[in-house]
Amino acid sequence: MSVAPTSPLVKRTYDARRRRDAARLRREHVLDHAAELMLRDGYAATTVAAIAEAAGVSTPTIYKRYGGKAGLVKALHARALQGAEPTPAERRSDALRSTATAREIVVRPVAQAAQHKVHRVT
Repeated sequence: MSVAPTSPLVKRTYDARRRRDAARLRREHVLDHAAELMLRDGYAATTVAAIAEAAGVSTPTIYKRYGGKAGLVKALHARALQGAEPTPAERRSDALRSTATAREIVVRPVAQAAQHKVHRVT
């Protein structure tokens, strides 16, 4: 009886690009829905559960990623400051300059979010 020669084990590389891209798109989707609901209903009236339902994710997913509504607001501000919107950042900042100061644009919403942060009892 002859035994076939064994070939050395070849380790396959794992390419997680699809997974990373899907996660990035899901995060953007959550932020899009959070912004839409908060602008429409206001910060206080918008719940994490409503955002999760609109985005098609679970409520714990949002709490794990963002920590709650205040974290969502911070993520929305960070995204806005990156300049990844369809309108160039220069035009957006020029338009905002006429209606509010830079401090108001960044600090006021974050402060409002922190004031309304709900502490969960576990």
